[in-house]
Amino acid sequence: MTIKPTYEELEKRVKELEQEVTKRKQAEEDPQESEERFRLAFENANDGVCLVDTDGNLVIVNNRMCEIFGYSKKELESMTENDITHPDDRHISPKFIKKSITGEAENAVFEKQYFHKQGHIIWGQISSSIIKDKKGDPLCFISHIQDISQRKQAEKALQESEEWLSSVFRAAPIGIGVVIDRMFSKINSRLCEITGYSEEELTGQSSRMLYPSDEEYEYVGREKYKQIRDHGIGTVETLWKRKNGHIVNILLSSTPMDLDDLSKGVTFTALDITNRKQAEEEKRKALEFAAEQSKHALIGQVAGKMAHDFNNVLMGIMGNAQLAMMNCDDEKTKKKLERINEFSERGRDITNTLISFSKDQEPKQTYFKIEDRMELALKMLEKELTGIQVSRNYKPGIPKLLADPGMTQDVLVNLVLNSIHAMSKVENPTLTLKAYSQDDKIYCEIEDNGCGIPKEHQASIFTPSFTLKGSHDKTASYKLGIKGTGFGMSNVKKYIVEKHKGDISLESEVGKGTRVTIALRIIKDHLSSDEKKEVVKSKIYDKRSILLVEDEPAIADVQYQILTQEPFSHIVSIAANGQMAIDIFDRNKFDIVSLDYMLPGNINGLDVYNHIREKDKNIPVMFISGNIAFLESMKELKEKDPNLEHLSKPV
Repeated sequence: MTIKPTYEELEKRVKELEQEVTKRKQAEEDPQESEERFRLAFENANDGVCLVDTDGNLVIVNNRMCEIFGYSKKELESMTENDITHPDDRHISPKFIKKSITGEAENAVFEKQYFHKQGHIIWGQISSSIIKDKKGDPLCFISHIQDISQRKQAEKALQESEEWLSSVFRAAPIGIGVVIDRMFSKINSRLCEITGYSEEELTGQSSRMLYPSDEEYEYVGREKYKQIRDHGIGTVETLWKRKNGHIVNILLSSTPMDLDDLSKGVTFTALDITNRKQAEEEKRKALEFAAEQSKHALIGQVAGKMAHDFNNVLMGIMGNAQLAMMNCDDEKTKKKLERINEFSERGRDITNTLISFSKDQEPKQTYFKIEDRMELALKMLEKELTGIQVSRNYKPGIPKLLADPGMTQDVLVNLVLNSIHAMSKVENPTLTLKAYSQDDKIYCEIEDNGCGIPKEHQASIFTPSFTLKGSHDKTASYKLGIKGTGFGMSNVKKYIVEKHKGDISLESEVGKGTRVTIALRIIKDHLSSDEKKEVVKSKIYDKRSILLVEDEPAIADVQYQILTQEPFSHIVSIAANGQMAIDIFDRNKFDIVSLDYMLPGNINGLDVYNHIREKDKNIPVMFISGNIAFLESMKELKEKDPNLEHLSKPV
């Protein structure tokens, strides 16, 4: 018996059939839609896309491939993959194809160089996968190509920039480094040279290790980071302590890698400015010295005028005293006259010392005992010698020294003061002074047991502006506050060697002391009997006609009396001013002229001299003057005129 389906069952079955028919229709339509969607995606992809067969032929390419390579679709689809690949990279794709066919790889990502149609190189990043049939056999490859030419150019530029910066970093003549939280993370070789540390010794260490004190380290940190916050860069002059302990001056400049985040690090440069700072210090000292010299020059001008006037007074006193002694038979009176003459000579020495200190001129030589000058130097430095044991060893029978007493005193004071400074840190300071004569020289030694002078500096000790004191005291040999100009020892050499044709030597050892020896020639202060006979033979007593030009009546009177009395008996004419001297010279014949430089009126001694030389080239002229400015010009005059001489007042 057949059961008929209900209406509901029939309706349900109809719907199922409709759904099945719909699915079948959709199944027939989907391949076409799917193929269209694939075509649209293929053609409009942002990357170049192509199908490549297992032989490397370009089967299908999209529009982007054409844009990247500059070819049309027809052109590309007639080419192989190798046709557009740079020769250096033609091995890459065949290698992947081989591995894909053998099953070693199904996809790969790599970079290659290609040629554009116009000939320039294109960099591409390729992502390639193999497509297999239902049996699993390779059909072709689908590859996505991104044009990364700009990225590669940027990478190349970045690499070149990094290489350039790296070469600058290595070869820079200044120290360069990077610190993170003031810890060294990177440093160049020049920084190692400046500090004396190796790269390994510095890397990872705090920069505090280079500063001589916590105060200096903290000051640099405060100042540098304040400037960075305000201006983006910080520049500070500071001190670094090298590995060997030496202190160097450093110009430090810093800038952050990220101004908003200092924790990323700070790049810095370090320039060793030690030599520059020393040069600046030497320049400052030289300027100070020049200023002092300028003051001395002014003092010299005043001193010259004073010396001229004072020497005129002294000459009158000495001349009259000597004349009185010649005619005095009373011993008491004669002794008093001798005392007057002695005090006048001391006044002359004081005047000449003042002049020698205030003006660079030829030595005013006189005879004196070197022992007396050494004792005077000790007396002048009596306060500074407190606490120092002084030992003296003056050999008997030392002849008198013919030298400039002022210059000699300056030398001795300089040497003793240097010894005092050198012993400032010695527990039992001892100063030893020696004087003796040997062969034809007088020797003076000043020795101390102070810090000594390093061997490498001994050759420079007499160089102007060179000093080991103050800021140049790298070994802390002197007490704080002791400074040096660098000109004291240069003056010692100048006075002894240049001015007096003497010798100076130095012996020194670090930690043991220094000995300086000066040697000056012995020049006798009296004639032997044989020499006296030669003087008589020279007939210096022959009567001569002399023109005496002197404006001071007292001096003129003394000279007149000496020259006109026995045994000389010269004929002397006196002129009190320049015009009178010219008039007398033009009317008379003279054998010699004694001429003062400073004369009243508009005509001075040099004007008279020039007039005389116009009339007579050979007559001997003797200038007698103490004027400082004139003494400077005498050197040149004497070189040109062999018949010109000079005596300083008082004679």
